[in-house]
Amino acid sequence: MKKSASTRRSTLLGVLVGLAASTVTVGCAESPSPDAATSATAATAATSEAGAGGASPQQAFFDHMASLCGQEFPGRAVIAPESDPTFRPAFLGMRIERCEDSEIRIPFLVDGDESRTWILTLDGDDLVFTHEHMLEGDTLSSNSGWGGRAVAGSGTALFQHFPDHRWDPEQVPESRRSHWRMRLDPDHGQFVYYLDRGIEPAYRLVFHLGQDPALQASPSGL
Repeated sequence: MKKSASTRRSTLLGVLVGLAASTVTVGCAESPSPDAATSATAATAATSEAGAGGASPQQAFFDHMASLCGQEFPGRAVIAPESDPTFRPAFLGMRIERCEDSEIRIPFLVDGDESRTWILTLDGDDLVFTHEHMLEGDTLSSNSGWGGRAVAGSGTALFQHFPDHRWDPEQVPESRRSHWRMRLDPDHGQFVYYLDRGIEPAYRLVFHLGQDPALQASPSGL
């Protein structure tokens, strides 16, 4: 059932207050680096790595994302390659649409195109992140399945790192291996998606959790 705008605001406020108790201000609100996020969250390892109720970092991160289920948030690309115009100046959105015990599906919207979906899956003690990209006729694109695995005990309740789980060192050098990261930033009311090639930033997508998407009529307000 679709939640009202007031209910979404109330739910989100509660989530952000809860998250703020287990983190510190990190990085820049516009384009925080994953290293800065890692350093800052390490300072609160005693609380954030354990997660609420002693949950593992992977379970706690999964639960935080699931607590936003049914909501949609506007976003924008802060960093994207000049050779890829897909996300700039597109109006982006993420909808935390379907939440099950071990899987969360998050449609990633690009100017209203809903063919892309992010998937978080609990696999034992690990957390797996994958992409699903559908073509016309409900067929999977060849770039579906890309993603990574956050191994048990790594990251925190607010920050998870997914090294490419399909990486082949014979085809791609370590310096170009893909790394995805996700960060919940309650201090700035943001969710940040990172994709790096080795240590080189490739994409930064920032979504604004603190804004009610029902009031976000156009990209001009971002």
